[in-house]
Amino acid sequence: MGDGPGQSSGFGNLGTGTSGFFNQGDDTSGFTNAAEKSSGARNLGPLGSGFNNFGFGGSGFYNSSDRGSGFFNGVNDGVGFQNSGFFNIGIRNSGVGNISEFPGTDSGHSGFFHR
Repeated sequence: MGDGPGQSSGFGNLGTGTSGFFNQGDDTSGFTNAAEKSSGARNLGPLGSGFNNFGFGGSGFYNSSDRGSGFFNGVNDGVGFQNSGFFNIGIRNSGVGNISEFPGTDSGHSGFFHR
């Protein structure tokens, strides 16, 4: 399990400042992290980046966050804010196929197929 709860690296680490694969903690990086400010793939937490992230300010692909960027973003129980990319859900989105908090309006949107 690495060097304990702090500053560990490798596989299956738990703690703060960890890195590697399947880490859980704060400021983790790698794959399938559940943490704050995590990066990689399928991260959960605020400011996550990568693939399938969930959180605040997440970026990448299939993010669910506030101010998320990338593809297929969705936020705040289907109501997003300031998302950009492709098929975003929220207000002030940009890209293609965005869905607005205000159906029937184009307020603050750019791209194609807005709702």
